[in-house]
Amino acid sequence: ISAPIKIEPLTKPGDVWISPSKQNTVRNKEFSCEIHLNSGDQKISSFDIQLGLDSSFIDVDLPAGLNGVSAGVDGFVDEVIPDDTGTFRIKGNDIQGTGPGNDLHLLTVSLKSKETIGETGLSLIINTLEDPSLQTIGTPEGIPGIVNIHNIIIGDANRDTLINILDAYCVSSCLYSCWPPHDHDPENCDVNNDGTIDIVDSLVIAHYS
Repeated sequence: ISAPIKIEPLTKPGDVWISPSKQNTVRNKEFSCEIHLNSGDQKISSFDIQLGLDSSFIDVDLPAGLNGVSAGVDGFVDEVIPDDTGTFRIKGNDIQGTGPGNDLHLLTVSLKSKETIGETGLSLIINTLEDPSLQTIGTPEGIPGIVNIHNIIIGDANRDTLINILDAYCVSSCLYSCWPPHDHDPENCDVNNDGTIDIVDSLVIAHYS
């Protein structure tokens, strides 16, 4: 079973990273990632960040937020400029600043996977990262993320791209009465690959949840 990976990188002031650092999704699926910042003991007041992606695998969901980008709980966004190379330039200014903190949720980016299956990266280039006094925050560095796009995710019974106890419950509760339930996928549920969906599959999912 391929469970979602939640481990984030160790960071220092000035680091900006994709969260989660690795995630799984399926083809033609809307999902999102967050951009986080370690601002150390400084507030974040101004940033200019370039987000890069491979448009053969994923696109930014432009109708969401401001060209696909929304302010995080600790952030702000003023301008999002896409180009035809798969790069999005994201700018924000706040005179008072927010933070400080070692894990500020600066931005949320809405994405959608395409038909292509495989591993692709999300890159970050930090052009500007300043506090209210226009001092650079730490040593600005972008830490990339990884997205794995699958045809199906074995064990993801309810097709939310996560493998957890809800999937085990889905399998066990629907075995004898209502399989397949609405918006649940039996193709994902034969986790021990024995050709049968049964209570053993539910127990395996629960064990790895």
